Amino acid sequence: MTSSTVSSTSTAVVPYDPTPPHVDLRSHLEKITDEVYRRSLEAAKFESRHLSPPGRAEVAILNRWLEAFNNGKLSDQDRALLRETGGLQGKVELLSQGRIVCIAKENLSDQFLRIEFALGQPVKVEFVPPPENFKIERMSESELIEVTLTRLSELTRKGQFSGTVIIAKHGEPILSFSGGLSGSIPNGNINMDTKFNLGSMNKMFTAIGIMQLVQNKEVSLDDYVGKYLPNYPNQPVRNVTIRQLLNHTGGTGNIFGPEFDQNVDKLKSPQDYIDLFGERGLNHVPGETWDYSNYGYVLLGRIIEVASGQDYYQYVQENVYNPAGMTNSGSFYQTDAVDNLAIGFTFNEQNSKLENNASTLPVRGSPAGGGYATAPNLLNFANALTEHRLLDREHTELLTAHLVDTGENDRYGYGFAAAPEGEISWFGHTGGHFGVNSSLDIYPDSDYTVIVMTNLDKPTANREAQWIRARLPTIQNGSET
Repeated sequence: MTSSTVSSTSTAVVPYDPTPPHVDLRSHLEKITDEVYRRSLEAAKFESRHLSPPGRAEVAILNRWLEAFNNGKLSDQDRALLRETGGLQGKVELLSQGRIVCIAKENLSDQFLRIEFALGQPVKVEFVPPPENFKIERMSESELIEVTLTRLSELTRKGQFSGTVIIAKHGEPILSFSGGLSGSIPNGNINMDTKFNLGSMNKMFTAIGIMQLVQNKEVSLDDYVGKYLPNYPNQPVRNVTIRQLLNHTGGTGNIFGPEFDQNVDKLKSPQDYIDLFGERGLNHVPGETWDYSNYGYVLLGRIIEVASGQDYYQYVQENVYNPAGMTNSGSFYQTDAVDNLAIGFTFNEQNSKLENNASTLPVRGSPAGGGYATAPNLLNFANALTEHRLLDREHTELLTAHLVDTGENDRYGYGFAAAPEGEISWFGHTGGHFGVNSSLDIYPDSDYTVIVMTNLDKPTANREAQWIRARLPTIQNGSET
């Protein structure tokens, strides 16, 4: 069986004189960790004084920090990161006056982190690209299925995954997995027909609704918001185009924050959001930059209502869900009694416990996100989209034809993120919130579809989707490799 390997260059320790800055750095590192860790440093210092060349003390300190981190002995924020990463494996990259830099790999994923200890500063952690010598071997289809099932079963056993996964080829599942936390379903267990919160994945349905109206010549991508919402309270927002709303360059901002929290029970329709946020100005000049905007998609939902003459939810049901065969999907009210709907669990950093996410959810999903679907329903949606049952070929391709760089290792079109170039191309969307994380990736060249749905915090689903992406067979010279 093919497996990934991690290879690292040997640790390079920069020679130095044992001057006060290094002593101060050791003291600083002691202060930012807990009592258990501070006691463990004494052994490291003894080893460095009596057994090691200059520089080994700081390396020992780093190793003790990693040990404390991996055992959950540090701060609340570190414990939250520990849950996301499953722990870290690190090597020193740089050692200099008053500074240690470590490159570490997450145990649960292929993600790397850069950890910096600097004199007088808190520990700094940031995501970085993998080292050049980190290589993941692509697998055959049978190998990928076997390894993925083993991985998901183990993660589920440890409480690090809860949800459903489908890998499909030519529109048919070749891997289906379900499992998760007890209590996720009242009086039952997670199964392939369990409905999960989609988060921002609803944006795909809103974008398709708009594009259907474009295809039918009822709407133009270069129409202004003001054409459909002439009485919109803020004049600059009226001058944003539908195209700019679709690709998040309109500057219309977010919906989450104190105003949302204080009025959440009132937000049941697109117009309710406009009543709350309509006086607000733009974050930047339209078209100037990419800035993810949930509110922009709420405006698109209202435009669908005006242009079609239908309620947004009715329009999506009749024009997206029904033709796609999404019979187990919808934007349910929280008060609705919905069978087999997953309860979301979010991690509380203060008490290190998982808690029900109900208090963080809106009354009902919006055109920007928060609806529900099953994994098989998302596969039906992907099949309907790629078979041009929702849009003709021209307008389907238009969804990912004009991409904007997001600065986040992918690009964004009209309701879909995409990576159209490189070794493996894909398009789709993710969704995330407290206790919500799901992902849909469509691979047009190899005709694979990967769906991951969870009732846990990010990056649970994103991590598994990316893990599969890195190992998925590719098509080269007309054959699968």
